[in-house]
Amino acid sequence: MHIRSVFVAVVCAAPNLSVADNFDLPGTPGTLLAVVDGAVLLHSALANCAPDTLPQPDDTKWPAFEAAVMATLSANNLPESLVAEVSARFNAPVSPVDCAAASPLLDRIPPSFAEATWNQLFHDAFEMMNYPLRDPPDQAVLEAVFNEVQTESRRWAPILKCAAVSDFRESFAILARKWNEQTGHLEEAMSAAGFSSDNIDLVLIGARLDQMLPSPDTDRLALLQSCLSDEDWNETRRFGVKTMPLADAIALLPGG
Repeated sequence: MHIRSVFVAVVCAAPNLSVADNFDLPGTPGTLLAVVDGAVLLHSALANCAPDTLPQPDDTKWPAFEAAVMATLSANNLPESLVAEVSARFNAPVSPVDCAAASPLLDRIPPSFAEATWNQLFHDAFEMMNYPLRDPPDQAVLEAVFNEVQTESRRWAPILKCAAVSDFRESFAILARKWNEQTGHLEEAMSAAGFSSDNIDLVLIGARLDQMLPSPDTDRLALLQSCLSDEDWNETRRFGVKTMPLADAIALLPGG
């Protein structure tokens, strides 16, 4: 029996079982890779072996399916090695398909395939692994978050540097903790929105806490004199920081 037939038989044999019951395969790496391999094989078999009369999903939606799978992996904080492996399997060179061997796959294709997208065809499989497919993140949002983070980090870097040399017994630790916590919240919000770790690293270029502090070879006394003559820093010392760092960047993300 074909492996897909086994999977369908197991699911159908369970009494009153549906996706709504949150059936967990579970979503192990092996399970996930098996589903992706099945999708890639089916896509290749349809492209190379299916007669013109056979219903087929809209092939222009295949890249959207891959993007949705990759966004789903990022949103679930799955290991980068697994994300890379899934990407590699989507983008591997297409091997010749033995159409005779693939015929059981094609024989099972219903007429409804002609009206479906690849996301719809694999919706249930990802739901049952507890990885519901996500739309890929909006690149315009990524650009807006990047710009906001860079603007905010340019504003906060002098604050943190000056606090490190002039107020290190009191406000510096509070300010540093506030910045570090907010960058953590931003990373979580970006990951939940489906952005990859590469996207997150791009947004936080130069904005992680250690990069915002005086370097080891900084002349701390010279920096102290510069800070004490800086009106913006003196106002910050007197009145504190009135806004939460990176709040506007987080607000740009879904649920932020």
